[in-house]
Amino acid sequence: MRTKALAAAAAALGVAAIIFFVFFGKSDEDRIREALARLTQVVEIKDDGSNPLLRAARVRDDLAQVLTDDVHVSISELGGGRQGRQGIADAAAQAQLLFTSAQVDLRHVEIKLETGAPTAQVSAEARLTGKRRGGESRRDDRNVDFLLVKDGSQWKIRSITVWSPDRGG
Repeated sequence: MRTKALAAAAAALGVAAIIFFVFFGKSDEDRIREALARLTQVVEIKDDGSNPLLRAARVRDDLAQVLTDDVHVSISELGGGRQGRQGIADAAAQAQLLFTSAQVDLRHVEIKLETGAPTAQVSAEARLTGKRRGGESRRDDRNVDFLLVKDGSQWKIRSITVWSPDRGG
């Protein structure tokens, strides 16, 4: 009798776990969107008078959560790219010298999971809104492509390509 009760309880627990993961577990697309949202939060510059050195340290630590060590970022106007997470952290620190505030929003996000591989291609429109040190407001829309790889249950960005305004990407 006891064995039947244990088997029934184990079966009920198994069914409950399956239902939880099907209905409440996060999908790969949800986790990819979270990684992209985290990236936009990390690169945001707030006009709050914070210490640039502390911000640079925080950015470096936060980028480790969303970027692979060997990440590559290519921005057409810069004629090449930046390699590695430290190079990206340095670029983010330099941006604070140009802007008093800046925010990036991703719109029209399209995610394509690679069949049979732990990778995903993402295309989006990025909108930068900010204020330069001289007080001039800036708004810029660009098409952006991301390559993400799955690291355990977490998705990390391996490459970012920011296309020029005259080329759609």
